[in-house]
This record gives sequence, structure tokens and C-alpha cells, in this order.
Amino acid sequence: MAESLPSAAVLASSISTVRLTSPNAKLALIEDTASSILSIDLSQDWLNSTVVLQSTDKPPEAPQLSLSSLWWDERDKLFYSGVTGRTSFFDSPEPPPLSLWSFEPDGTGSGTWAEVIPAGDAAWENLTRTTDGYQASDGNTAFVLGGLTSSRTSPETEELSEEILQPGLLQFDMRTRRFTNSSATDFNANGTGAQGHMHFVPSFGPNGLFLVLGGENSSDYKYSFDNISVYDAATKQWYNQTATGNVPRGRREFCVAGVNSTEGTYEM
Repeated sequence: MAESLPSAAVLASSISTVRLTSPNAKLALIEDTASSILSIDLSQDWLNSTVVLQSTDKPPEAPQLSLSSLWWDERDKLFYSGVTGRTSFFDSPEPPPLSLWSFEPDGTGSGTWAEVIPAGDAAWENLTRTTDGYQASDGNTAFVLGGLTSSRTSPETEELSEEILQPGLLQFDMRTRRFTNSSATDFNANGTGAQGHMHFVPSFGPNGLFLVLGGENSSDYKYSFDNISVYDAATKQWYNQTATGNVPRGRREFCVAGVNSTEGTYEM
């Protein structure tokens, strides 16, 4: 909905978790791992038995990925996809090369796909597709922290026999459409992590803050919620916030949604 879609529409992958949410959301988008993107009109009440899903085919050249990202561009009113994710476990397709695509909603539940940065472009020379990284965007910039590479993430890693944790913080500037990769050793010593969530809180600080929640750094170590890592994108500084009260146990592959309360707090 190019004219009326709010910046915080509900976004979800078909087999992953809700990306963003808002009390004013009018549309939900679900990226299908097959060949389409599905939309739900959130301006109307519906039940599981009555919900209407509208499907828009993806171009055959666009990456068909599970757990892929959808980043909302507040100014240009479109979504970006194709940079992260993996091929489905339900079949054995060859992983596609890195490319960036946009989806511009048209206000009717459908929209238009367009290739933004093609495969083979110089922009991808020093980048590797990851899956299961911590991801969030603020409407102008998107971030991917850590993540995994495997035989299903890209042609360059197709020979891997196991999943490998990848370090670093990938940043995508929606205004310049450029990627930069920086160290994340202020997050932890290795700058790695996967299967948790990064969540943008616009009401914290003058420019908003990104919270890094849960996930794991190995198969037997899950990050505790006792200390929350906080990233200030404006200053590029990391902070640790000690949590109090009934702190959840460490976990991975969970869902996160948040909203400002009327009490001046942020509820998650």
C-alpha cells in the first residue's frame, strides 16, 4: 500500500517469526518460500476460518529463501529482500547468489517486484549471505548481526558440511543503497550469534535504540536475558543493560513484538 501502508506493518516469514508490529498496521506480508508473497488486510477483522490471503508471484529470478528478511523503507514505501536466508529443507534447490530486490505495495494487497542490485555486482564482493542472524531496521537503515552460513545459504558455501557462525554487523543504508560490514566484538568477544532477535525501539533515546535478545553462540550456550545488549546506531556504540524482575530464560528461535505503552514504557 504505497500511499497508506504504515512504516511498522506486520511482517513475517512463512516459517520464521514476526519481524515488526504496530497497533496502526493495515497490512501483513508473508514471504512464501515457494514463489509468492502473501498479504492480509489488517484493516478488517478476520478469523482463521475466514482470513483472505492475496498472493503475488515473485519473479523467477528473485531469490526463493526461507527465513529471509523483509526490510521496510519508510521514505520510499517499499520492502527490501534477498540478502539473508537459506533454501528450504523441504527440497534441495541450489542456493541463489546474493542479490537485492524490492517489493513496492500498490494499495490493493499486491505490488511490484524489482531488482535493485543484481547478482554478480561489485557490491557483493566482500559479503556472504547468512541465515538466522539478528535483524532489524529503523525505516532508513537495516542491520544484520552475526548469523550462520551453510550449504543452503549461497553458492560460495554450498560445500560446507555444517553450519558456521559468522561474525560482524552488516549495515544497509536505504538512502545510498550501500552495504558496510563492521566488527561486532563489542557485542561479544567473537562478534557472533544466531537464532535470536534484534528489535528497534524508536522511543528510547533521541534516535531510537536496537536491543539484541536471546539466541545462541554455540549449540550448548544460549544468551541469557539477564543482560541485554543495546546498540546505538547513531553513535555506533554498544551498551549492556542489566535486567531485573522475572527474567525469561535464555532461548532461541522465538518471536518478538513490541509497542509503546501509555505509561512511557515499551512493552515487549
